[in-house]
Amino acid sequence: MTVPFRDNFVFIPAWQVTFLYASFSVAALIALYLFYRRFRLYGIRQAWDGLRAAAGGNLKTFAAGGLLQKKLAQRRQGGVIHFMIFYGTVVLFIGTTLVFFDSDLLKPFRIKLLQGDFYLYYKLFLDIFGVLFVAGILFALFRRLALRPAYQHSARGDYVILLGLLYMGVTGFFLEAIRLALTGVPWGNWSVVGHPLSLLLAPYLTNYSLSVGIYRTLWMGHAFVAFAMVASIPYSTLYHIPASGLNMLVAEKKPLGKMDAPFNLQLMMESGNFDVKVGIDKAEDLPWHRRVMLDSCTNCGRCEAVCPAYAAERPLSPRKLVQDVDKFMLAQVSAGGKLGAFETGTVNDDELWACTSCNACVYECPVYINQLDFIMDFRRTIVAANRLDDYKNRLLLNEANYSNPYGLPPSDRDSALAEIGGKGYADGVEFEYVYWVGCAASFDARARRIAKSMVRIMEEAGVRYVILGSKEKCTGDPLRRLGEEGRFQELALQNIETLKGVGAKKIVTHCPHCFNTLKNEYPDLGGNFEVLHHSDLVSKLLMEGKLKLSKPLNLKATLHDACFVARGNGMIKEPRKVMEALPGVELVEMENSGARTFCCGAGGANYWYKVYEKRPVSKLRLEEAKATGARVLAVECPYCTAMLEDAAKAEGIEGQLEVKDLSELVADAI
Repeated sequence: MTVPFRDNFVFIPAWQVTFLYASFSVAALIALYLFYRRFRLYGIRQAWDGLRAAAGGNLKTFAAGGLLQKKLAQRRQGGVIHFMIFYGTVVLFIGTTLVFFDSDLLKPFRIKLLQGDFYLYYKLFLDIFGVLFVAGILFALFRRLALRPAYQHSARGDYVILLGLLYMGVTGFFLEAIRLALTGVPWGNWSVVGHPLSLLLAPYLTNYSLSVGIYRTLWMGHAFVAFAMVASIPYSTLYHIPASGLNMLVAEKKPLGKMDAPFNLQLMMESGNFDVKVGIDKAEDLPWHRRVMLDSCTNCGRCEAVCPAYAAERPLSPRKLVQDVDKFMLAQVSAGGKLGAFETGTVNDDELWACTSCNACVYECPVYINQLDFIMDFRRTIVAANRLDDYKNRLLLNEANYSNPYGLPPSDRDSALAEIGGKGYADGVEFEYVYWVGCAASFDARARRIAKSMVRIMEEAGVRYVILGSKEKCTGDPLRRLGEEGRFQELALQNIETLKGVGAKKIVTHCPHCFNTLKNEYPDLGGNFEVLHHSDLVSKLLMEGKLKLSKPLNLKATLHDACFVARGNGMIKEPRKVMEALPGVELVEMENSGARTFCCGAGGANYWYKVYEKRPVSKLRLEEAKATGARVLAVECPYCTAMLEDAAKAEGIEGQLEVKDLSELVADAI
């Protein structure tokens, strides 16, 4: 019985094989040179040192995002296409590599790798994944040309790459079919695509010499297209493959809601050195890993598809911003330019102020680009240049004079405490939690009802807590998101000192902005506390049996996940456990819920200044809630409450859809 084996370079003369390897060598050298030029833009030494330092801790991210395509699967259609092309490419590349081993590296040692059962399964797998590869490319072309998703943007280069890949896939099958038709090997039926195709082609391959000539021409064309693709990687759409892989390996691991500190104010005061660069403008301001991040962008438009600012037709597209900054960076670094991004019109103030810092773009990006980091650093540059309108200047002035964005006296916090009826802090009082009331509940009558409900819940459950009253200051979230880092850190250090002074270990707050800042950003400045959002605490009290709900509410409700709770900090189950525990409440989900929630429009300090928009973000979210048929829109943030209530009033449906905080619903059910 004949042992199945692969006959390498059948019909190909020795000179053509030599020419093939010479051509490949040229293509490889071109690719290496172009890669060198591209990596030189990052700083080769810095990139190497950074990769060595960060890669070990990011292997899981690389495996999940790069190898398993986790984030791509968040959009099913695009995910399936990319899955087919990616894994088809990987398997076909492995197959080609095995041929190289079999025909060149192992041949001098008289070792035959591709033979026997292994070779038969090799042929089977390559044909199957070849079909996936070709089908994926055809699906991608159909999607771009016929389906045309609104968020997808195609350039000419994208089609060149797709058609090149399609040519390689199709000619690969035709080469296999011609080879099988001319050789007639008994194991040909293991080629589940090539064998049937060979039967179709056989009647047309009666002229042996002509058929061999066609085979050789196709073979060289197939090889040259492959070599051209390899050589073009550093300056084509394909560059996203190495760039995104590198980005995943060096990307900073942090909660989505966290902003980085460009300096530490306390250390600066101790050292007396206040020479620090804040924000970005020129290309030289971008560290090497940010440049890699920009180069990772595939222009897929997923970030744009989920951006509330873009949906409201504000002057912001996170996709365009990243693409524009990347082109600016490449041009400036290549030419040694010193122009700024604002000076060249690469970015403008209006698009940066349009961002709500909801992190939807960051969550959605399949290659782990953090668009928000760029936006916030550009905002810091605007603030440093004092290019602020009256609303933003008033916010800064209020925070400077009153330590709150409302511009009201700090003593009003004590008045609010008296109205809320909670337990104020006093020396010697034993407590488990500091209940951080926040600015909204201290200075806004509607938000104060949330605090009253929380106090009732904690009293009912026997929670030992205290409220700080006028000792509490704004956490600084609106300042930091506006771009005023210095004043944010001043407030943060003062609050940390106060919390340590009262012996705080645990903090609970109903405000997601306070929650995120206290939990994720204060630790950088020495404030390490256990911080809970009120939905988390209430959920625990219910699960532990410390809080009993007996009054049926008999209503249908939908839940609006706060961006800083669900997406920023991954808390999705907790508020739903609370909703499920409410007697007589039917929970219906909105189209965008959980980690893919849709912003109310207040974040990124937007609540404190005016932003041009054709349709308010809050109204877009309200329409989603209204579509569920719910009577109550449950929220978990005082600013979401304000935005969505105002939207309901503007639409004239406040009587049909009532906006209530989770704690208010729980208090109603006690």
